[in-house]
Amino acid sequence: MSQSFEYSHDATVKAITSFYEFMKRMHGEEEAVLKYPPPTGWPQITHESFAGLDKTKEVIELLRHIPYFVIDPCILESTRPKCYIDSQFCEEIKRWPALEPAELDNEEGRLPGYIISLASAREEQVGWTLLLDTKRGVVILWKNDGNLPKWAWDWDADRYDVDADPYGPQGWKCMPTYRIETFFEFCKEQYRIMNWTPDLLRGDVCQPNDNDNLCEDDLRRRQIMSDAGWPGTDGDGTGWDREKAEKALEEYEEEIRSM
Repeated sequence: MSQSFEYSHDATVKAITSFYEFMKRMHGEEEAVLKYPPPTGWPQITHESFAGLDKTKEVIELLRHIPYFVIDPCILESTRPKCYIDSQFCEEIKRWPALEPAELDNEEGRLPGYIISLASAREEQVGWTLLLDTKRGVVILWKNDGNLPKWAWDWDADRYDVDADPYGPQGWKCMPTYRIETFFEFCKEQYRIMNWTPDLLRGDVCQPNDNDNLCEDDLRRRQIMSDAGWPGTDGDGTGWDREKAEKALEEYEEEIRSM
């Protein structure tokens, strides 16, 4: 039986907001435009208008109160956050038939109604799907090709089904599972210490498989970030010189091309 952790709406909104703001400072405000909900929540997201999403009230309330990137950088390698306030999506979902939220043992391959996808892969064979479970109070980090890098094995919650096929539609059940606040703090720390680094020229993220054996390119990119003041005066990206880092990266890549 997988253990559960108490789900807190307020703590989850706070954790997601803090992580997104961290991403905005890292990638740059022009490259990562974040919009915030009004105090009462996004008016276009309601239980009625999102009935076709077949999600529980807890999930809909979460979607109503988190910020969204309208210009979205990658938050993990080849992985972009979903924007549930996108006007085209909001109009389309109104036409979907209302469905009863699915349970965990659903045989159709649908995600349970209490699990929502917060981010999805830009490239299917490289990126991740980021799932959040409002029933167990956990995040599931689903590697789309089933092949987990070394760093991903440091989870702190039980997986749903260790025997699930990692390459199948239910592959998320055997993927790394974390308590919600733990996961977002873990990600921020990986960026702070530059185990992960932003690709400032492409809006992507570099996540080496093994940080104990970095190649020369990874080391150079780390040095460029450090020389530009990363991770900032507060350790959360405040005050670092992103433009300096971007210029240095352009010069470095030009140097490589001319070799």
